[in-house]
Amino acid sequence: MRLWRAKRRQTAGTQIALNTYTRHKRQQNHSDSVDAVQITTDNKTNQFERGVTGVQPPVFTSYQNWLNEQKMPNGKRAALLSALALFSKQGYDGTSTMAIAEHAGISQATIFKYFKTKQDLLNAILLPIISNLLPGYREDFFSSVPENGSLRDIISFFVRDRYAFIQQNSDAMMIAFTQMLTSETVRNRVRDFMTETSPMYMQSLVVRIKQTGELRDDLTPLALFRTVVGQVFTYFLQREKIAPDLPVDEDADLDLLTTLIVAAISK
Repeated sequence: MRLWRAKRRQTAGTQIALNTYTRHKRQQNHSDSVDAVQITTDNKTNQFERGVTGVQPPVFTSYQNWLNEQKMPNGKRAALLSALALFSKQGYDGTSTMAIAEHAGISQATIFKYFKTKQDLLNAILLPIISNLLPGYREDFFSSVPENGSLRDIISFFVRDRYAFIQQNSDAMMIAFTQMLTSETVRNRVRDFMTETSPMYMQSLVVRIKQTGELRDDLTPLALFRTVVGQVFTYFLQREKIAPDLPVDEDADLDLLTTLIVAAISK
């Protein structure tokens, strides 16, 4: 069942326990020892509350699972897990290395043993997400694009599927977005990811849209991308940051968004 068909469940708020990392063996006189790290994230209404089958888990959950499979010192792993929890909950600027150390049960010295700066710690979270995890989500999306639908069918799928993905991963998206504005390392990694994605975008989305015979002849693939993605991301920012308390009808809004995009790109 496709993501955009999922039935919304109303809640007053959600708290998702992403995982608990527990070290069972305490090493004597080891500065990196840690008993347990529990990762929890507070989320807004409807986040992670879609009853969907066959959908990949949120990015941060996937990152946390990926991290637990990597070979690294316990203190480094604890720092990354706690930074992930606090960055997503309090924001990068609102989180100190002291708070991360206290949350992880380690010293600040342990953090700086593995990461020269707080920015390096954040990059150690973001860069694996961009390089190792997002490709899987990308391929899952492109393989699900309708093959024989109308222009509206394809745009509706894109709008609803990508909006649901962004909303489900709102913490990760906001952290990545803000860091792209300030970190050249993150910008370069995102640019590389987009370069790798371009052939899939052309083959799976642009070609299928052109096959409908409804697309304007003067639109370049880049202009099409800006038109569609720009509308979806702007709506996400409105919902999450600009006017989060404004009452909305999400289904109606996404239908209207689809109508506006189709009107802009069709012959």
